[in-house]
Amino acid sequence: TLLLSLGMPAAAASHLRIRYVPNLVEFFERPTRASIQTAVQKLEGLEVLTAPENSIEYLRATQVVDTQAPNSIFAALNAAEDGSYAAMVMDLPSAETPWMLHPLYFANLVLIVARPTMADLFAVRHTLNALSILGSKLPRESIYLVLNQVSADSAFSPRQFAEELVSAVDWSPPISAVIEHDPNILAAQNQRVPAVTRSEKLTRGVRQVISNLFPGMERALGESEASNGKKPTLRL
Repeated sequence: TLLLSLGMPAAAASHLRIRYVPNLVEFFERPTRASIQTAVQKLEGLEVLTAPENSIEYLRATQVVDTQAPNSIFAALNAAEDGSYAAMVMDLPSAETPWMLHPLYFANLVLIVARPTMADLFAVRHTLNALSILGSKLPRESIYLVLNQVSADSAFSPRQFAEELVSAVDWSPPISAVIEHDPNILAAQNQRVPAVTRSEKLTRGVRQVISNLFPGMERALGESEASNGKKPTLRL
């Protein structure tokens, strides 16, 4: 699996105890498949690519809007997909810049994580409208929702959250998991240890995501493999 941490600063650096350098600047300065490999950091069974921490370098990448440009973020994602990964997981920022949009053009599955609050309800509504611009590249069947930090005191139940989305944009992505609020998750993150090792509630949520997404993904990936004759990669 390849994890691409594309926010600024890259969240993977703090959570996984990796460095901010090397990063994708290696590719932007020398856009070749080989330069991607010099930017990869390895953690046991996981490989990680991060966006640059330097604000100037991060903003410079957003100036390359054309996905066909050889030094674009989209080109970097294509170069990273070298056939060795079963999955590429992209952690995206919410700002609608090429750091968000190019990966969405590249993705074949989208998982929106939101809290059951009014602010996140409006944010999800906006995101769904933005995704609709991508049209058939990302059909509705490829978009899922996770509700995070859910408790008895939440402003919306999962059902209410979905109903509000339907009333606003005429549809709601399937809720693939509901993760209950657990202070152990934040404590683990602050201690820079994997939260799934400290929270059974988070572990149950992750298992829900897997059980709800993988049947459809296996079918979709099988169809992709049959159509193009090569091993497909999950791009989440």
